Order: sequence, then structure tokens, then C-alpha cells
Amino acid sequence: MHTEEVIPPVIEEQITYSEEETFVPEDIQPEKTEFADVPWYCYSRLIYHACGIVDGVAYTNSREAMEATLSQDNRLVEVDFLFTEDGHLICGHKWKDIIPVEEEKDTNKKKKKPKEEIPEIKCDLDTFLTLKIKEKYTGLTGKNIIEYMQRYPDLYIVLDTKEEDSTLVVSELLRLCDYRPDIADRFVIQLFDSGLKEKMLELYPFPDDNFLFTCYKFDPLRVPEILEICRNEQIDVVTVPYGSWEQETIDLFLAEGIILFEHTVNLTEEMLVSLQKGIYGFYTDSVQQWELQAISAGCDI
Repeated sequence: MHTEEVIPPVIEEQITYSEEETFVPEDIQPEKTEFADVPWYCYSRLIYHACGIVDGVAYTNSREAMEATLSQDNRLVEVDFLFTEDGHLICGHKWKDIIPVEEEKDTNKKKKKPKEEIPEIKCDLDTFLTLKIKEKYTGLTGKNIIEYMQRYPDLYIVLDTKEEDSTLVVSELLRLCDYRPDIADRFVIQLFDSGLKEKMLELYPFPDDNFLFTCYKFDPLRVPEILEICRNEQIDVVTVPYGSWEQETIDLFLAEGIILFEHTVNLTEEMLVSLQKGIYGFYTDSVQQWELQAISAGCDI
């Protein structure tokens, strides 16, 4: 039996978790929720990257980072997901962030191999629950994220994964939340390529606003192709690396009514430059809402 820590929900209805496989009910329809009438990006221009920063440390996807972010009343959080060796969903950007790999020598060249060339080490859920991320922080599981969403009914989770098939991650999160619309409607699905939105909608009828196209696995300079994908698939939000698009390209997307985010931006002066160009929001590790409000006070945004 796994000894996974449970976050006590503060609302009455409890989620039940089954180890059995589930299926999507044929007649499932999203229910109208308190937040259904307004797109997720209207609540915040900041998406807290990998659960946000804690003790000056980024990329932990840890309980401590999540608690620090939520304590600042931030409710738009990006979480990275991975599967353990035994098929459980946990939070992590890469396995190397969870189980550090040591540099090893290339016996032929007698020099150390770069860490990115060393195979990652995975583990099962029970082992993961005993580990400390960066030797200090507590790991989270997919089940924990659902518990947070139950505890905070205004929390939106932007889903990211390095798994080859992101539909498996979304499918497991839907199973964990029992396909409850009050939770599932608060998943913001990052799309990495054309055709992925349709596959996600086969899993669950997500609201149209709950998708964004991200360019970090897609060459952001393939502008005509990205624009065509957004037009054909009715995608209203695009995320690009900071500073990767010239004003002409930004204007092209703004003319189509597409909202633009940049990642990852941790300096308010950089945010100010982008806001003046028409960028709407940012993935950030550390910038707080009041800081963005302070610099944007003089901007026409």
C-alpha cells in the first residue's frame, strides 16, 4: 500500500479513487461551474512555472513550491507530469530533477560525458515517495494535484509533460478526478503539435478556451504553420519563448485575436518591454501579481 500524503479537502464532497481502469461515459457533458463563463487567462497574466519558486529554487514541482505559490493567492499554476516505472502519475519536469545523475567518463575519450547524454533513472511510486527533490523538497503525485484542485476551487492547472504521448497524462488525470466537470474544466491543456486538440477532446469535452499552443517543442519561427494550426483548430492562446518574435509577427497574431504568453520570464523590466509589444502574459518562476500590476500601471493593456 502506498504511503502517499493526502491533502485534506476543505469542501464537503470527497473524491473517490479507484485503482481500476475507467472509461469516458458516452453522455458526459460539462456542467456550468462558477468560473465557466470567463476564460482562465482572465484571472491572471502570470502562470507559475513548475509550481513556482521556493527558497530561490525553481523547477521543483514540489509540495513546498505549490504551497508557497498558493499562499500568495496565485491560482494559475503550471505542473509537469511524468509516469513512474509502475505507471503512476507524479510531478516532475525530468527524471534527472528527481534522481540526479552523475557525470560519467567516456572510456574511449577519457573525459566526462555531458549529463544530457546520460540515461535518466526512473523509479516506482513507493521509491518516489521516499525521495527528496533537490535533497530537500517533497514530491507531488497526480492524486495530490487533484486534491489541491478540490481544496482550491479557483485553482487552474496548466498541464505540461515530457512524456511522448501527452494524452496518457490527461487521461490519467481525468480518471483521478472521476471526470468531475468542476475539476476537469480547470485543466488547461498545452498543445505541442497539430491534431492534438482533437485527440484531447476525444477524452473529455474540454471548454474551447482551455487549450493553448506552446512552441517550446515546435520551432517558433515556423510562424505561418503555427498561425494556420490556430485558425484551423480554433486555438486562441499561444506561448512562445521570451523575445523570440519580432513586432511584425506579434501583430500578425494579435490581428487574429490570439492571446500571447511568453516563457519563462523572471524580470519585470523584460515583462514591461513585452507588454508594450502586445504580449498578454508570462510563465514565471518568481514574479508576483503585485509586481506585474505595478509595472503595467502605465501601459495600455
